[in-house]
Amino acid sequence: MLTRDFEALLQRAEQLLGQARDGMAPAGVTDLAGIFFLPLSLTASQFGMNFRELEDLSIWVMFVTMVPVMLVAGVICFWGRVKKLKWGTGD
Repeated sequence: MLTRDFEALLQRAEQLLGQARDGMAPAGVTDLAGIFFLPLSLTASQFGMNFRELEDLSIWVMFVTMVPVMLVAGVICFWGRVKKLKWGTGD
C-alpha cells in the first residue's frame, strides 16, 4: 500500500512538472531572463573591477557596452527563430 502511494505521488509530480514546463515554454521565460541578466552580470562584473585603467570611465560607458552584448546574446539565444525570418526583397 505504501509503494502504491509513492507511485501515485511520483506520477502526480511528473504530471505537475510537465505542466510547468509546458506553461513556461511558449512564453520563453527562461530565454528572456537569460538575455537580460547574463549580459547585465557580465558588464557589471567587468566594470566593477578596480583597475586603474577604468577609473576615468563614467557609468554611461557600461550601458553603451551592455546594449550590444545584450543584442548579441539575444541573437544567439533565438538563432533558430532569426534564421527562419524571411526578409523582404522589395516585392
